[in-house]
Amino acid sequence: GALRAVVAEEGVLALWRGLSATLLRDVPFSCLYWVGYEALKRRATAASADGATLSPAAAFLAGAASGSTAAFLTTPLDVVKTRQQLRRTSMQAAAAAAAAPPASFAVAGGVMVEAAACGGGTAVLGGPRGG
Repeated sequence: GALRAVVAEEGVLALWRGLSATLLRDVPFSCLYWVGYEALKRRATAASADGATLSPAAAFLAGAASGSTAAFLTTPLDVVKTRQQLRRTSMQAAAAAAAAPPASFAVAGGVMVEAAACGGGTAVLGGPRGG
């Protein structure tokens, strides 16, 4: 199947391509999400009629606002992750394929340079996943 094909063509390490970039995206996202959610939930609870109960709608809105904010702020990191996972070596670069894939920070630098060249967030927010 696909798993065997990837291992045969690119080696076992290809199965973990993008792991560092994934962690560099997921850790900040989770931190932003949970800190934001707890803060919004606390404010909504304090503003409730009895000052102690959080309605399901308020909990939903706190989660949606926090998740949206965290996703917006970590989108450039998601672009790095996706590009690193989808990166393929060409036939002409077969010799370079044996070398380690570029570090997440090197890919991130390329994304930021591309964004600056495109006049801002176009490269970062463009599709698919900035590509």
